[in-house]
Order: sequence, then C-alpha cells, then structure tokens
Amino acid sequence: MTRRPADGPLRPERLRPPRRGLRRPWWRWVRGGLAFLVATVALNALVGDRGVFETMRVKREQEALAASIAALKRENASMAEQIRRLRSDPRAVEEAARRDLGYLRRGELVFLVKDVATPGATAIAPASPAAASAPATDR
Repeated sequence: MTRRPADGPLRPERLRPPRRGLRRPWWRWVRGGLAFLVATVALNALVGDRGVFETMRVKREQEALAASIAALKRENASMAEQIRRLRSDPRAVEEAARRDLGYLRRGELVFLVKDVATPGATAIAPASPAAASAPATDR
C-alpha cells in the first residue's frame, strides 16, 4: 500500500521488521521435531543395523572368513596333490601304508624299546647343594 502525504509525492509504506519476542509457537515444535529427527538419524547411523559399528564388525568377520577360505583352498590343493601321487606313484602308496597302517616289508625287523625302571631306584631330590653336584651312580 502506498500513502500520500498531504504535501508530497507517493511513497511506499514502511514495513516493520517482525518482533523477535513474539515468535509463533508452532515454530518451536517444528525446530524440536527437526532436532529429534537429526539426532535419531545420527544415532541410527552409528549403532543401527547398518550403522558404522555394525559395518566394521561385519568387515572384520568377512576378513576372517576370507582367511579361512584361503587356508581351506591351500589344504584342498595339498590333498588333491596327495591323491594324484597316490594314484600314480607306487612309492607314495607304500609310504602311506607304512605311515598310517604300520605295514612292514618282507625281511624287516621291528624292535620295540621300552623304558623300564630299575626296581630299587627312586627319584628323590638331593638334600643339599653339594649332593646335587655329586655324580649320580644309579643313572
């Protein structure tokens, strides 16, 4: 709107700036709701199902599983090589039979050595340091 002073040209009416003390009450609710929403989203980004901490945990688990898979692949390759050798090399078959089943060749002798304690020997600690340095005769 314009107004005309009694003795001057037309000039626009001055608009007053809004008063700071009289804000609308609904604006507080909007600001509070936005603050709550931002806090909820930030908290969910940190500790939610797909948050930072869960992502880091899953990444560590993935690395552990990848290491386990690599170890299993190495073991699988080793077993495949052993199968190939057992199918094609008679010496490998003989070695496996001796190692796993205890087989012997003709003419081989087996000596079993058992450690037998003497009937009068006992394991007693010496009473003095001088006795500890003396040579043992029972051994």
